[in-house]
Amino acid sequence: MSCAPREPLGAIVSASDHVFVAQIKASTLAPDKQAVEATFAVEEVLKGNPYQVTAIRARFSDGNYGAEGVQLSLENSDLSPGMHLLVFAAGIGPVLYGPCTYTTRLLRRDATLLQEARSIAGQR
Repeated sequence: MSCAPREPLGAIVSASDHVFVAQIKASTLAPDKQAVEATFAVEEVLKGNPYQVTAIRARFSDGNYGAEGVQLSLENSDLSPGMHLLVFAAGIGPVLYGPCTYTTRLLRRDATLLQEARSIAGQR
């Protein structure tokens, strides 16, 4: 898999309409069976209006759906309840989470990343 080159955090924050910390509450298979969609609670707003983001969506390739023989998914669709994400979103609608997106999982050790994003977004 090839992704676009990574940008500096300041450029990502500037290019995003909404930047916030979300905690995943529930996830389900999307109606098109090509993704998992999650509902979330907003824990901290760094920029914009996170309520314009309708869901967090993680695509996957379900090679077993309607296929013969065993095939493996090539993308991780992990959106587990309780996990935290630093979300970078544009516009209104769902935001994608996955290997080639800027939205990222936050772990306890990521306090420095979160503080830097707060600083860039003008939140102290």
